[in-house]
Formats: sequence, structure tokens, C-alpha cells
Amino acid sequence: KRMFVLAPDDPRGHLDLANIYKRQKKYDLSVQHLKIALASPALEVDNKVQVLYSFYQLSEIDTAMRKISYQLLEISISATPNEPKLYAMLGDFQMRDNDLKAARNSFRKATRLGANQLQLWSQLLLLDARLNMNDSLAADGEICLELYPNQPLGYLMAGSGNLLIENFPKAAELFEAGLDFVLDNPELEEQFYISLADVYHRLEEHKKSDDYFEKALELNPSSPTVLNNYAYYLSERGVRLDDALEMTEKCNRLAPNNGVFLDTWAWVLYKKGKYSEALEKINECAKFGGAESGEVLEHWGDILLKLNKKEEALAKWKEAATKEDATKNVQQKIESLQRDE
Repeated sequence: KRMFVLAPDDPRGHLDLANIYKRQKKYDLSVQHLKIALASPALEVDNKVQVLYSFYQLSEIDTAMRKISYQLLEISISATPNEPKLYAMLGDFQMRDNDLKAARNSFRKATRLGANQLQLWSQLLLLDARLNMNDSLAADGEICLELYPNQPLGYLMAGSGNLLIENFPKAAELFEAGLDFVLDNPELEEQFYISLADVYHRLEEHKKSDDYFEKALELNPSSPTVLNNYAYYLSERGVRLDDALEMTEKCNRLAPNNGVFLDTWAWVLYKKGKYSEALEKINECAKFGGAESGEVLEHWGDILLKLNKKEEALAKWKEAATKEDATKNVQQKIESLQRDE
């Protein structure tokens, strides 16, 4: 207290007093002095971050502390509004509390103020992907790879963004370049192989697509994702259907009760002309979330039509057309069947 008389503008005394009151379990007084300290532009930002990080840990255990945590964050940012570390910390709180849009905005603000740590960019790119901000994912990924040209993260995320916005040649170029920087990380290497197999399928360079799937399986023969995607793309092309069936069966043994994987199994059976078995699998798929997918509902209708269940097929296609992931073809199928009737 004498320190406040000698140096009233020095915030460190308030931090010391906050710690004393905390030990005495006088928590309201402790928080009061923390607020005074954090409101001072004279307090070094690393000291502020240290205080805020302690509240991050505390509020994970005691959710009642979250309101106070955000108050302290707001006070800190108001005092030094151009400090990127504080926005990065705010983003950590928001991401933990599942406020994803706000977290992305905070991380983006931190980068614009000059924070360029790879971990920060990793979080920003993850949020771009989770929020389906595909254009941002492509653009932010390219900024990341320019900052860290020897790290695979930017190439993978920029490539994924370009894949999602259907700029397939650019995506392939980025994936190929990024693969060269993957060292001693089999999981990441597998992800690059899957991505390359995907993009070359879209480019109709099927040999390259198959080659990358084979590389992925050499690396991890029991990867359900690789087995599923490989089987699905083979079935879409109507080639090597016996291999596709073997892969989808193995995939579903490794990861049972998965709607996406069951849909592939049903679709491979459909392509092989085993329509009754395909219907059994697509019915099973519906029990595990498949009925929420426009693509699955469309497949369901296709199978029903082959079994001459036209009314049921039409109903499934109409339901598929209401979903966000509905394909361009489903409306044509509806109109074609209605004309035939």
C-alpha cells in the first residue's frame, strides 16, 4: 500500500496485492486489483498474458470464472488495443468455449497486428476449415506457406481450400509441393496422399489417383478413410469392382456403424448389380446418420428404382433435393421419372 503512495501509476503493486488477497481467500478484492493492473498500459503484455493464462486454466475447472475471465480480457485489450498477443489469447478462450466465428476473428486480428507464429496460423486455418470458409482457407493457407515455406501445413490447407472451391489444378500443385516437406510424420504423409488421390480423381487423371491411394495403403493398410475413398472412386468409375467390394468390406469391419462407409458399401453393391443387398446396406446406413445426407438419399432412390420401387425412389430423390449437399443430378432424375409416369 505504501508503494501506491510512492508510485501511484505503477501497476505491479496491484498485481502483488491481488496475489496477497488471493492467498487470504479474499477473491473479490483480488479480482478488483487485477482489473486495475490490467487496465494499465504500463503493465507489460507478457505479465498480462500470464495473468490471463492462469484464468484460462482456472476457468476450465470452474466455469463460474469464465465471466470474470472475459472481463479481464476486455479490460486488457481496451488498455492496449494493438497488442496481438491479447487477441490470440482471446481467441484461445473463444475456441475453447466453442464460439468458433468469434475465435477466428480474434486470431485473424492477431495476425493482422503482426503475430505470425505457426501455431496461431494452424488454429486460424483449422477454423477456416471447420466454418466451411473455403475461399478464406485457400487464401490464408497461401499466406501461411509464404511465411513458412518449409512447413507442410500451409500447402495442405491451401490445397484443401482450392480443392473445395474446385480449383483442382492449383490444389494438385500445392499438394505435390507440400508433400516434399513432410518428414517423419506418417499421419500427415497419409493425408497428403489421400488429398492427391482425391484431386487427381476430380481431374480424371485416374492412374495418378490410384497410385496415390496405393501409396497411402502401403503406409497404412488399415486406414478406413483410404479404403473407403478408394473403393468409392473405383465404383464411381465402374472399374475393379471386386477390389472395391473387398476394400469397403474391410473398411466397415475396421470402422463399423459409420454412415459414410456404409453408403460406400451400398454403392459398390449397386454398381455390381446386387440391388437387394445394396438396399439392405443403405437401410443400415440410414440408422447411422445417412438419412441426413442428400447424396445418400439420392443413392437410396437409385437403388429403389432398380428394384422397380418407383414411388419410393421418387420420394427419396425429393427428400434429397431438400438437402444442402444435394447434387445437380437429383432434380433431373425427379423430372425424368415424373415424365415417364
